[in-house]
Order: sequence, then structure tokens, then C-alpha cells
Amino acid sequence: MFKKLISGIFALIICGHALSAQATWEGTEVTGTVFSSDFPGYSDWSDPVSTISFTDIEFIKVSVNATRSADFTENMLILTYENTSPWPNITFGPLTYTFELQEASISAVSLVNSTFSSNIVSSFTSNSITLEVALQNTNPGELFTATFEIVQGTLSPNEALLDMSNYIFTIPEDEFKNNADNRKNALSNKIIEVIDTIELADTEVDPTVQNGLYDEAIAKLENDISAKMDGCLGGNEKNDWIVDCNAQTDLNELIDDIITIINDLKN
Repeated sequence: MFKKLISGIFALIICGHALSAQATWEGTEVTGTVFSSDFPGYSDWSDPVSTISFTDIEFIKVSVNATRSADFTENMLILTYENTSPWPNITFGPLTYTFELQEASISAVSLVNSTFSSNIVSSFTSNSITLEVALQNTNPGELFTATFEIVQGTLSPNEALLDMSNYIFTIPEDEFKNNADNRKNALSNKIIEVIDTIELADTEVDPTVQNGLYDEAIAKLENDISAKMDGCLGGNEKNDWIVDCNAQTDLNELIDDIITIINDLKN
């Protein structure tokens, strides 16, 4: 699934909240993955695992036609890719970048600006950021910049559920067993049912009844949603609606995070 930049300079700035950035980012272990199905020999950073330091560059790769790096600094991540070849019309992308942090609490990712001629689709979990860049041509010395704002902090379970629903609608059709549009809508409806149950629990004054409603929401997540996308994770693949293993992993990690948040709400 992950792809890699082929040419040009790609500078990505990811900003976090100033009050929490240093505690969240610095000293955190981060894994960086860049993959291109067209150029599998140039898929990864020289060292794909690093520790975030505000004084050192975490990721760097020097190849024949390009140099790229990813540098976490205070409140931002700067990802660069420079086309050092002398040839015009070098293909750039399609590609996917992902950064997975050992400890993080990412609650939103939004594009601030971009100089790319191609689209960039961003997605995230609480501890990872993924960016997909469409195909474009580049020339020597060209510079492309995309800026994404990153909000850190604990989401409410319903905010996280809405994020999960939005993510499901971005999953390609071929990653579903069949009837992708119907499956997406059905999963969205199941997520709405969970949201309604949590909202009902939030207004309940009886702790016993409230905890029972939170447990009901968790059961819906596990039995009505996770069970439709867990065949790659040891579940019954015959029940799966989403069959792509990467999507299953991303969604079940988010479900686990949401269940943790709901359990923390119990009295």
C-alpha cells in the first residue's frame, strides 16, 4: 500500500499544538515508511526507525536522482525531496508516506496549503499519519510544498467514531468484498448507532445504567463493526466486508482506541 516519491522536492510541514508538542514529539520513537510499487528498490528510508530529536534529522535517503529527508522539529515535520537529475519530465508518484509514532494522541489532520499539481489525500489514526500523493511530472530543481496542521489531544469517542466513518468512505472499492457503496453506508449506519448509544449514556444519571449503555456501545463496536473487518487479524474472514489487511489493521487500531476512551468514561 505504501508508495514513494520519485522526483522533485516535497516539503511537508506538520504542526502540533504548541503547549503539547514538546512533550508529545521529542524523544518519541517514530517509524517512517515510503513505498512506490513502480520503484520497489527505492522504497524505504536508509534507517526507517528513529527517535524524534529537535536538533537532528530523523530520516534521510540519498539516491542517484534525488535526496529526501524527514525532519521533526518543534511543532512540525519537514519532509523534503529534491530532484537532482538533469532530465525533465521525471515521474513523481503515485506514492504513500506514513509515519507511525510510538506515543502520540493525534486527533485531526488538515491541509493548510500545497504547491503540488496533484492531489494529496491525508488520513490518520491516534498515532500515525498517512499521505497519498497522485501522479505528476517534475523537472530538475522543482520545489513542492504541502502543509498539514496536526491537532493533538484526546478525542471524544464520538469524534473518533466520525473520523472512522469518514476514513471508511475513503477506502477504495476493491478493498471491499463486494458492494462497496452499500457496505460503506451500512458501516456508517452502524457507527451512528454506536454514537447514539454513547450520547444516551452521556445524559444518564444512574451510574449502573450509564455503564450498561457504554458496554452496549462497546459490544456494538466489537460485534457489529470490528467483526466485519478482522479476518486478517484472526477473526472469521467469511464475515468480512472490508478485506484489505492494511485497512483492517488501521480500523481495528482505531476501534481499540475508541473502546479505551469509552472504558475511561465509566464510573
